[in-house]
Amino acid sequence: MVFSSRPRPRVANPLCCCEYIDKDGERNHILACCCNCVELDRAVDNLCCCRSERRPGCDRVISTVMDRMRIPWIGGAKQLSFDALLPMVLLPCLFGFGALGLSCTVLVFFSMPLLILQLHRVYFRNIPNTKFFCSWTYTSLALIFIIYELLVVPFLEISSEENWVFIGISALSLLSLYKVQTLKQPQSQLDVECAGTNLQSSKVINACDGCGTFLLPRMAHCNTCQKCIPKRELHCLWFGCCIGSHNLLWFLVCLLSLSISLLYSSNLIMTTVCRPYRVWGSLLLPEDCSEVYYEFRFAVCFVSGLYSLVMAVLPVFALLRQCWMVSLGITGSEWRTMPLTHILRLGVTAHRPHSRGLVMNWYYLFACQNMNN
Repeated sequence: MVFSSRPRPRVANPLCCCEYIDKDGERNHILACCCNCVELDRAVDNLCCCRSERRPGCDRVISTVMDRMRIPWIGGAKQLSFDALLPMVLLPCLFGFGALGLSCTVLVFFSMPLLILQLHRVYFRNIPNTKFFCSWTYTSLALIFIIYELLVVPFLEISSEENWVFIGISALSLLSLYKVQTLKQPQSQLDVECAGTNLQSSKVINACDGCGTFLLPRMAHCNTCQKCIPKRELHCLWFGCCIGSHNLLWFLVCLLSLSISLLYSSNLIMTTVCRPYRVWGSLLLPEDCSEVYYEFRFAVCFVSGLYSLVMAVLPVFALLRQCWMVSLGITGSEWRTMPLTHILRLGVTAHRPHSRGLVMNWYYLFACQNMNN
């Protein structure tokens, strides 16, 4: 179960399992939440009467609904995280709707990016450390795995060796994703050594305006995490954490294993529900998928395989981009501050004072990860 981490104010009388402190700081009860619908009534009234307000009524309704999404718990009702629960409901519905026909499949895959962008622009962008994108990643992987194991494998078209290979790669993806999210930042001495700067020769030390941390070389502040990250690459919304010198290697392993897992599962699913043709040896590719919509089970598998193929584009692109920057010896923060002329030349002509050469850049990536551990 996903709970919100918002601290609850202390009250004189202890809360029962169905009581909670609402967003206005007042004591409330789960059973009474349906009796007070002022925000909803006002929003519907403004919509019907074509009245506009400075603050959109939709925001107030969503805020009120999120505050009232609670379950009974010892010591007070626990608030459910709406942004984390939304992908768990939305993705299965999209899969089911896309399996109704070819036009529905096309509509789902064209509208899904627009839906995610709209949700982020309108709502989730204003939530610090939102769990929506991380929950979307875990829900996608879980849904693909469940459909593969419960619907595709029973067709008996996939050998046990292929199934175990897929399970192993999926386990590696989850392990590396867990390491990326849980690895702690190293000590400052290791930060300087991994940055390639002598501690005694650094004139430093300025304090960050955002978090007050003493800025070491090649350290950048993350506005989402509200802290400074050594050799910061980016804040990955899909993984829910910042990428820096402490977890960059595991990030690359995660991208590689995710790419292989998604492409491999897509191939296994598509060649099972579609008519395949043999390319070379045991390598198969789908040829004719015109009959998948005759049965809902085949259609769901087809949508899942197509979704795996589309989702693989993101980790493949991120992996190639990150490998290129590691080879050049630059970080993501340094890349984003480059002039446009150097970016158009893929950073080859840029000034790279921290680069030690192709081989040594990769060597220090592995060396720093071992030092951090």
